Amino acid sequence: MMGRNGPDTLGISTLILASGVNFLARITGAAMLRIVAVLLMLSALFRILSRNTTKRREENYRFIKILGYVRDGLSNRSASRARTSGHEFFTCPDCKNRLRIPRGKGKVMITCSQCGNRFYGKS
Repeated sequence: MMGRNGPDTLGISTLILASGVNFLARITGAAMLRIVAVLLMLSALFRILSRNTTKRREENYRFIKILGYVRDGLSNRSASRARTSGHEFFTCPDCKNRLRIPRGKGKVMITCSQCGNRFYGKS
């Protein structure tokens, strides 16, 4: 393995995806899925045995960067959902500012913190 890329995050992820597709192909009996699984396994093997380490590192870096964006997006959504679960949201008719009001208060007078406009809303 001297001078070869070896297993990296993208290669291992490709192998895991290939295993999942292969499992799905065995359950459904779809020949096309088996072909996809074999192609994924071959691409992972190519990455692991490749001598062009510079190119493979660039590909792995881009994959890790995209994976980070996806993880951050998913964690931000769940945190945002937890923070806002007990609130109702309104938009100011004048300045379009987003306002958060506690739920279960009935009909309330809402004052926009940005422009001072007052309007009614039901929470």
